[in-house]
Amino acid sequence: MDVEDDPVLVGLVDKYVGAVLLDEKDGATYVVRAVQCDERGGSKYYEATCVRVEKGEGESWAVPLSSFVAGCEMLKGGLLVGYALMDLLKGELLSDVYKMISAHSARVTAVQEGECGS
Repeated sequence: MDVEDDPVLVGLVDKYVGAVLLDEKDGATYVVRAVQCDERGGSKYYEATCVRVEKGEGESWAVPLSSFVAGCEMLKGGLLVGYALMDLLKGELLSDVYKMISAHSARVTAVQEGECGS
């Protein structure tokens, strides 16, 4: 299936791909690289596929060069992390990833305010 064939997937890709999020459980920062759609047990589900990023210059966050296979843009195996975007049982979109994006934004704002206040 092409992304364009699924309006829910199109909306999720537009909303999440490229977003930076803070997973407060492991304290790591990730960027959403893709949104995947699949089916299990006859139920369609959506997942944000992410990779860990590090703070770069200024306010930028980037995937470390060590995460890529030498000489290409492919990520090394095992580095991708998936976050569910839908409750399989209820068929409802979850807000967890959006909350992690908001947590990252709040952290950035707190750092900026701390720098301006000192």
